[in-house]
Amino acid sequence: MILRALLLVLVVAVSGACSQDIQLSESFGGPHGTEFSDEASVVVGQTIGSITIRAGERVDGVSLEVTGPKAATFSHGGTGGSGNKLTLAAGERITSMEAHWGKKGGHTRIFYLSFGTSAGNSVSGGSMTDDKNSVTAPEGFQLGGFFGRSGDEIDSLGAIWARIEAPPPATEPPAPATVAPLKEEPAPTKKAPPADSSGSGAPPAESTAASGASAESSEEDAPVQATEVESDAGSEASAATASGDASAAASTAGSEVLPLNLLQLLAVPLKVQRKKHQ
Repeated sequence: MILRALLLVLVVAVSGACSQDIQLSESFGGPHGTEFSDEASVVVGQTIGSITIRAGERVDGVSLEVTGPKAATFSHGGTGGSGNKLTLAAGERITSMEAHWGKKGGHTRIFYLSFGTSAGNSVSGGSMTDDKNSVTAPEGFQLGGFFGRSGDEIDSLGAIWARIEAPPPATEPPAPATVAPLKEEPAPTKKAPPADSSGSGAPPAESTAASGASAESSEEDAPVQATEVESDAGSEASAATASGDASAAASTAGSEVLPLNLLQLLAVPLKVQRKKHQ
């Protein structure tokens, strides 16, 4: 379906382009004879060398000589009658056509033709009738060929107008400036906290909060603990000092008592000896 739609758009676009450069006039005459058309061979910017009308009482035939860009002659109808030829000067264009028609043997045929040029020249042939009409090329167009119906004579005829010069190419809008994409800075990598005993990569929220609270409590208790440590150290130092003093006092006391005890011990034998001597 998509392919068909694209093809349809392409056909419409081509048809539109052709309709802008090639245009068909109204045709005059009857429905008899064989249909013909030069449209497929007509191109933009043609140069016409001459036009010839063959006619007697009626129009037998018509021919158009194309000299460029590709030489060709578009001829239609029969070879009877006399030829009336108009050769165009350089830059001269055929810009109008007049046709007269009437009945012959129960068929409507072209009885008279006349063509005019941009330079004011004309060529004609046949017999005028009351049934007639004329067409003029649009601005910037010229006669490039014919379409209609014919046999030994011209039964009907219309003009194919072709653009004299190819239109200038459409100006394309400037391409938008290319903006280099912004370089994205890599996001800073956060170090994952140490895994807890459960094996999870991140500590639970409650544990984190508890750790924060413990840290704050530790910071608040730190001076108190330090004071207690200092007090304990002072107490120990005082105790040590007191113990040292006590030991020193005990040593002093011992040294003072020791001689008395020795005297008492020495005195006992003396008493015994004294008793023996008595």
